[in-house]
Amino acid sequence: MPVSCEEQFERRYEAHLKHLRLKGLQPKAIEADARAVRTVGAYFRSATACSSSPSTASDCASARVWR
Repeated sequence: MPVSCEEQFERRYEAHLKHLRLKGLQPKAIEADARAVRTVGAYFRSATACSSSPSTASDCASARVWR
């Protein structure tokens, strides 16, 4: 069953935040990092073909290219 780009992003985003907390970073540092990740995620969400519902997660990953 293919995973949507949105689900894949959310899962990886939550795992990233969990690792930052486990590292013992300060809450403000975690917030700043999370804000940056969400900003970059929003950029790629709007700038790629990912929103046209690719058939697989690998299609989603290959759609992410720098413009």
